Amino acid sequence: MNMYRNIVQGFAGFAGATAVAFGAYASHAILSDQAKLWLNTAVFYQLVHAALLFTLVYFLPKNRLSLLILSCFSGAILLFCGNLYLLAFSVVTIGTLTPIGGSLFILAWLLLMVSVFFKGK
Repeated sequence: MNMYRNIVQGFAGFAGATAVAFGAYASHAILSDQAKLWLNTAVFYQLVHAALLFTLVYFLPKNRLSLLILSCFSGAILLFCGNLYLLAFSVVTIGTLTPIGGSLFILAWLLLMVSVFFKGK
């Protein structure tokens, strides 16, 4: 479990750094309005959830529900934000990845809410 937590924190750090890099790129690049919207949305969601992931590793208990929560947030960042980046850069994308990633964000937040009721059990 500790190794997984280290991997999640490493991923969170990488996600935060790449979000800042893409945000800087978005502010200086010549892109269409739609591409800038996709890029800014991806950067916002990625940065917020990278910070959350990094922090949750310290506060969640070491159990399977926590593992599922961290996995959902990580997968959501990859699918939701990753697909928006691909859209912004006009790369061929799989259209269903963004809603699947968004659903993983929702599921992760709901599981986080559930985890509050099982704290200490």
